Parts: sequence; structure tokens; C-alpha cells
Amino acid sequence: MVHSISGEPAKIYGHENGLAYLKVQIELDKFMYNESRFRVCIEPLLNWEEQHVPSYVHIKIDVFLLATTGLTKLPISDAKWILDKAWAILVSYPFMCQRRWVRVISGVEEAYYG
Repeated sequence: MVHSISGEPAKIYGHENGLAYLKVQIELDKFMYNESRFRVCIEPLLNWEEQHVPSYVHIKIDVFLLATTGLTKLPISDAKWILDKAWAILVSYPFMCQRRWVRVISGVEEAYYG
């Protein structure tokens, strides 16, 4: 089982076509300008995925980091630092990720994703 940084189990959502979605709530702003703690927060999730999914499937796994609108309360430079650091970590793994998938979502999107 994967746990969030708070120790709570991550929520795994199923989908009718057999895809699984992992949703973990992490308060990214708590790790502002502390890159090592930021890595400790994100990398265990990616490492778990890397270990539990066959390597030939890695490139087919889409990874998104969708920050909530709470990040918009930070100064723009701080929010940019968080998203840039997240992107740098994500691209070091063999999964599919695009820079545009690492972003702050709107309030409407946040309500949709729950």
C-alpha cells in the first residue's frame, strides 16, 4: 500500500476500462525551498510505481502532478519553484510526463477531481 506524506493511505480509484488512478494529497507548500524534503515527499510514490509495474510498461504510464488552487496563494516565484522542482523529479523517471501536466488546476477542475 502506498501512503501519503501524512501517513494516510493513498486513494486508488478504478476505472471501467481497467486503468487505475492513484490520488495522493501532499501539501507541497510545506517543502518550499527545501529540495531534499521535497524529493522525500514525491520520490517514494514514483519508486513504488517503478518497482510494482513491469519495466516494459513504464513508458505507457502517464504521470500528472496537479496542484490545487491553494498554490495560487503563494507568490508566483514560490509556486514556480515548486512546479519546476516537481517537473525535474518527474522527468528523471521512465514514465510518460509532459511539462504541461505539472501545473496548478483551476477551482472547477479541483471540484471535478474531488
